[in-house]
Amino acid sequence: MTRVVVQLTDSGVVAMSNAIGAGAVAVDGIVAAADATTWELELLRVDYRGGTSMTWQRERVAFPRAALTHTSERVFNKKKSWVTAALIVAGSFLVARMFGAFNGGEPGDDDPVPPN
Repeated sequence: MTRVVVQLTDSGVVAMSNAIGAGAVAVDGIVAAADATTWELELLRVDYRGGTSMTWQRERVAFPRAALTHTSERVFNKKKSWVTAALIVAGSFLVARMFGAFNGGEPGDDDPVPPN
């Protein structure tokens, strides 16, 4: 499974307007099939002129190869993902501890002391 971000050529913007919307300039998706003339992508996001984008749910769209340019592969970095997950867990624990979610005292510490 290869995830790519691909820019559309000017003629590709026109050719693909019925399938992905007018003014699309780039697509982010997973390569489902590819040959010399056509790429089939499971779309995750489409970027449009003016800076807007729309998320897609892996709908498969066939692109003529001539409609695409400037392809770059998106690589999943496992090390960064694990470090980020560890930081989120540690931060959540610290915030919960600050707000008393984990009572660190002994049982009965909250009982009132009888007067002498």
